[in-house]
Amino acid sequence: MEHVDNANEYMQMRHFPEAVREGVLGYYKNAWATHHALHHGEVVERLPGHLRVSVYSILKAHRIQNVAFLSKESIELVNTLALHIEYCVYSPKDWVIEKLPDGMYFVLRGTVQLDGPSHPQGRIAKTGDHFAEGCLLFPGKSDERARAQTYCDLYKLPQRDFSKTLKIFYRENAQEHLENMRSMHARHDQQEQKMKRMLGRSNENAAASTTFVVQDPENSKYTIQMAYLRSLYWAIVALTTVGYGDIVAFSTYESYFAACWVFVGAIINYGVVGAMSNIISSLTASSHHHSEKMNTVNVTLGHFRISESIRARIRQFYHQQLYVQKVTSEAQLLSGLPNQLRHRISTILHADSVRKVPLFVDAQNERLLYELTGLFRRQLYQRGDPFFTEGTLCEEMYVVVNGRANIFSKRVGAIPVGALSAGDAFGVCELLLQKSFNTTVIAATVVDVSVITYKSFVATIERHFSAEVETLRMQATQQQIIDTLTLEAVIDNIKSRSTLVKFTDKCTSMFEEKENWAHQRNKMRIRLYWDLIILLLDIYNAFQVTFRIGFLSHPPSSARLGLVVSDFVGDALLLADIYLKFYYFECEEVGLSNLISREERSTTYARHELRSDLVSSLPLYYIGSSFLAMSLCRLPRLLRIRQVPEMIDSLIMRLQQRFSTGGNISAYLSPIKLVLILIFAGHFAACIFYLICHTDHNPKSWTHHDPIVHMEHGSVGVLYLRAFYWALTTLTLVGSREIVPLGVPGELSELILEMDKTKKEFKERESHFDEFAKDHNLPGSIRTRVFHYLKFQHTYFRGMDIYATFSDLSPNLRVQLMMDLHGVTLQNLCIAPFLNQNQINGLALRLKSELYIPGDTIIVEGDLGHKVYIVKGGTGMVLWKSTGTAVATLTAGSLFGEVAFFLRGQRRIASVQATTCTELLVLGRRAWEDLLASSPREEAEATERALVQWVQYCLKGYNRMTVEIVKNIKSGGGDAETKPLPIEELRELNGMTGAPQNIYLPDTFKRSSASALEERKSQYA
Repeated sequence: MEHVDNANEYMQMRHFPEAVREGVLGYYKNAWATHHALHHGEVVERLPGHLRVSVYSILKAHRIQNVAFLSKESIELVNTLALHIEYCVYSPKDWVIEKLPDGMYFVLRGTVQLDGPSHPQGRIAKTGDHFAEGCLLFPGKSDERARAQTYCDLYKLPQRDFSKTLKIFYRENAQEHLENMRSMHARHDQQEQKMKRMLGRSNENAAASTTFVVQDPENSKYTIQMAYLRSLYWAIVALTTVGYGDIVAFSTYESYFAACWVFVGAIINYGVVGAMSNIISSLTASSHHHSEKMNTVNVTLGHFRISESIRARIRQFYHQQLYVQKVTSEAQLLSGLPNQLRHRISTILHADSVRKVPLFVDAQNERLLYELTGLFRRQLYQRGDPFFTEGTLCEEMYVVVNGRANIFSKRVGAIPVGALSAGDAFGVCELLLQKSFNTTVIAATVVDVSVITYKSFVATIERHFSAEVETLRMQATQQQIIDTLTLEAVIDNIKSRSTLVKFTDKCTSMFEEKENWAHQRNKMRIRLYWDLIILLLDIYNAFQVTFRIGFLSHPPSSARLGLVVSDFVGDALLLADIYLKFYYFECEEVGLSNLISREERSTTYARHELRSDLVSSLPLYYIGSSFLAMSLCRLPRLLRIRQVPEMIDSLIMRLQQRFSTGGNISAYLSPIKLVLILIFAGHFAACIFYLICHTDHNPKSWTHHDPIVHMEHGSVGVLYLRAFYWALTTLTLVGSREIVPLGVPGELSELILEMDKTKKEFKERESHFDEFAKDHNLPGSIRTRVFHYLKFQHTYFRGMDIYATFSDLSPNLRVQLMMDLHGVTLQNLCIAPFLNQNQINGLALRLKSELYIPGDTIIVEGDLGHKVYIVKGGTGMVLWKSTGTAVATLTAGSLFGEVAFFLRGQRRIASVQATTCTELLVLGRRAWEDLLASSPREEAEATERALVQWVQYCLKGYNRMTVEIVKNIKSGGGDAETKPLPIEELRELNGMTGAPQNIYLPDTFKRSSASALEERKSQYA
């Protein structure tokens, strides 16, 4: 529901067409009905790799084996094809195949309408079916068309991946094997046609001859004499009201019936209250979700012991995201939507951005512009965040929507050589030509940009507009020459012109900097105390105004004077609050001086909250004898009550930031807001209840017959307490004025669950997987190990996933966060001397954490090396598969799997098994290749060459270890007496712990920890 609320608010803010909004909300409604809000694979996506492979092999491999011409293929080929299967979602009436199919499809859920020469009368593909398999065997020749009839979840096996797999497995015999598959497919089609002719249309006739049974069976015990009781049963079940009227039960049987009826009414009452609370919560969904997000962020930062400086920057980022964007990010909106609906939404959001790029507009191709617009995505950069660094290979191009950024070059240091503002595009030529950036762009304010990646550009634009792309590249070549000459001229002027040097020496930005980070922290501190004052004032007004109207018609003169003075003081504070928000608190990059100059104003505050604050602070005053009229003039102040829950959430969030290491403190403080709402509701009802009695002048009212009121001679305090007691008991119970703790156990249990929300989620994940395993008949051994893994994961991470929590951070902040998390491990890593600082930053960003339980096999001897591993915590054992001999141990900080990873074509030389519950940092081959591609070509080649030499040198130490173990076994010593050495000591068998002395390390590889590097080199000598 949180995701749906955020998406709905985002679409309202962006003024999406009604058809698009209905499509998005319809998709979410279907997702809830079919998946219960779980995305495909969400149940198993957090499982470790070996368990995930076991589950997905059952889901995907079995479907591939059901295809006729693939049923007799080897399990290795089937598993390889399963790895290439893609998950697709389609809305009703979306074309799955409109022209030529480029893959085969498997239907997971939904129905698809098929037509074409192979289906002259049309056919419906349902759950479990597959279609378009002909395009795998006859690429480019199939004319089958498919269109979704309902919301559909499909698996797609791309034709290009199928062809590549055949070439890998069969090499020069691939074409011959393809012909055999075609022959098998033709025979299967012939057999299927014979079966259809034999069966005829019996199934359709049988379906048409049946009717829905609407009468009771003949032997039913419910005869006509039971008709009234059955009708009465229906009436009770359909009951939707509360209470049993004014009739009072006297006899025993009447009391029994009344008690049952009140019980039913109470259940319905709580259902209605729950529905109303859901409606009310949806009205404040954005701020509520932001509070939950910030609490999760603070708890996660405390659990992983992130440094305070990084915490402050991350909190500032999310603050900007809320108050600049106001809603969830575009990436969250688009996640999980069908492809065509996602493309349509992107064209709405980025229609202006694509026309800011002259090269694209000059192509004069509307279809090209439409496809480009659908590929853009929105990103937010905080002040000080770099878009990219100089020398980095271009992977994205940018169009600035809002904000400003400076352009820097290393040749002139900290002096900016250019600037970007709203409407400017950057990186277009570099993206088209795949060249490195020759400058660095750093955000000077909060910058909102539209971004298109090179990967999506190649996959869509270059594939369908090859001729236009070639023309764009020719124009980009000419434009880059002009841009380069302009940049050279600017740099030359800055260096050579003495006049410019004098004025640019201390210039660090092309824009006026009105505020620094210290001022920002002071502003946040001032606002914390100011908001606390305003919160207390709003609560005071809420209780005081209603109390005056209900109970203080004629107060004493001293009380009257005190209330009038407090009114004027409170109004002065409210007006000051409006002024501070308009010119200081809600303005970005301004200091206290703006309160005097008033140069900057907060457009966000003016658009959303200024009007309601002005109405609530209207200067309505009455000077006369009627104190009731004076109190009624204070009623507009009650409009500020709606801000109280948000201000309490903000206060709780700041306390969570201050005491983040103490766990989820917000779970214990959140009930304060609920208690305050309950007390105010009782107070408000008490004031109205007494006001009605006081103005009615009825001698039979409760104030004339209450003994306690008479005992205290009609004291205002006693009248208020009695009215408040009545209001509170009536509000919390149904039809009773006695305090009975009926709902206390249920409320306490719900509160306890909220306090340990992670445990509740853990139980839900266990139950979800249990249902998933039963539905797909997973073996008991897999289920047992999965439950063991889930328990370890919950104990180790406490339900916190740092990668998922901070997936929406800006790239620069993600680097800083990951370096703070993994920096010590990476700095002490044996391959650290071969990586420069940018590469280590990229490595920290690309590492993924995986957990293993005792007995899990991490790598298998003889497999290809697609990953390299770093032990973050726990222990492991290196084994020989053939003999089961333990040859080395792994501890925290150990790196393993490097031989098969860095030496292409080399297979694993040993197996590795976890001996305790272990956390590993994993680097995949694709991530490693992306890391090298992001570096200049010379640095990447030097890094790879140095690592290969280091691994080859390490192999000599491993070989010596092998000889020693074999000698020990042959001498009869066995392996029981020899304790395996740590893997770092095995590398020392060749006289080294890291790089050999003759490995070339260029100057660009010297990092900030140069002393540690020199110390290592001295050890090698």
